[in-house]
Amino acid sequence: MKEKFTEYIEKYTNASRSSKKYAGALNTISKILGYDLFKIISTPQILKIKDELSNNHEYQKINSVGHDMYYRALEYYIDFLSTTIEKTITILDDNGMKETVKEEREGEFVERRILSRKRNQEIVKQVKERDNYTCKCITCSFNYKNKIVQAHHLTPLSETDGEVVIKPDDLITLCPNCHSIAHLLLKEDPKYQNRDVLLEKLFSLNLTT
Repeated sequence: MKEKFTEYIEKYTNASRSSKKYAGALNTISKILGYDLFKIISTPQILKIKDELSNNHEYQKINSVGHDMYYRALEYYIDFLSTTIEKTITILDDNGMKETVKEEREGEFVERRILSRKRNQEIVKQVKERDNYTCKCITCSFNYKNKIVQAHHLTPLSETDGEVVIKPDDLITLCPNCHSIAHLLLKEDPKYQNRDVLLEKLFSLNLTT
């Protein structure tokens, strides 16, 4: 585990000290605690240990002398565990032989801050009602209980400067698949901002699938 941690430091961080120094810092903390931190691969458990160390005078002393190197070592170890460690499980294959497989993990809560362009939901509702909640691609014509379909801006909001006046004629109703294809087409050629050109292309694509 120690070798994987040092490799992580070297490859994925901008650490101000060498990876061996941070590994050494964790070894020192292990001696203070009386057990090997590198044998613990549970992120919640390391987080708990980190909190408990805030009341450990010996740790606080060495961390102060080391200009927070020991604190940063713990932070790097937490990041290392949460982003790179894959739990392995043992199963039996069809022949009864043991096989070790990787158990990939998802679902961790991550805080993100994003900027998005505000949509006018009243216009979106008008457009969907106008189009009977049906994809305007003739070969598709997807409709499911007046749900799922989306309003597509013929001129993407990402290409506008600030707020713009939107009219129902500026949007058409598409199913999620056709909507995704429409945006891919727009990246290839701005001519697909034209409603008829876009629908003709979607028509031809759906005919071949």
